[in-house]
Amino acid sequence: MVYRVSQVTHDSEVAIVSVFLERFTGLAALSALALMGLTPAFRLIGSWDIILLFLTCVGALVGAVLLISSPKLLMLAEPWLEKFRLGKIAARFAKIQILLRKFAQHRRYLVISMGLSMLLQLAIVYYHYLVAQQLEIPISYLQLLVFIPIIVVVTLLPISLGGLGLKEGLWVYLFNRIGLTTEQALLLSLTITALSWLLSLPGAFILLLDSTGFQLARQGKME
Repeated sequence: MVYRVSQVTHDSEVAIVSVFLERFTGLAALSALALMGLTPAFRLIGSWDIILLFLTCVGALVGAVLLISSPKLLMLAEPWLEKFRLGKIAARFAKIQILLRKFAQHRRYLVISMGLSMLLQLAIVYYHYLVAQQLEIPISYLQLLVFIPIIVVVTLLPISLGGLGLKEGLWVYLFNRIGLTTEQALLLSLTITALSWLLSLPGAFILLLDSTGFQLARQGKME
């Protein structure tokens, strides 16, 4: 994505900043989405282990957003990050905060990007809901509103490649706790994964053609 944006803007720094801001607004929107799921978490999910897991993920999301956006909080957290040999992360966050302050000056675009990110996150949950309905899996939109932030946060951990295996196991655990079967959990998870790969093929093909054309153009210039 950075390569594609840099090709249009002819500025690699702008490309990196724009891609990061897209990720950051997505993270902030997911945090808001997780907070929205607090009420259904207590009303619909009777298992306290899921509620505890959900609250942990909400805390991780909100904490990450605050750590990225707050210089004072980063200064307080920096000694602890150093203890866990995560000083490089603090340095990166400090650079990111400078970029965020520049972006925050354009409040209109910040509000628009946050709004679009929120709509996207809600649409992702609804996409999971529609797939589940087509597979005749009896799960509600509000239950998925609780489950999706958990899935996203846990699969971000560098435990497996792309979260494969970990995501399926987590779906099975969550489904079993609300009375659904292992087969239903695996069916939904594998279907979503297969669809995501299928929907990514056109973009991957375009990117491949673009990078090939770039290499050919570079070879032509060298000749």
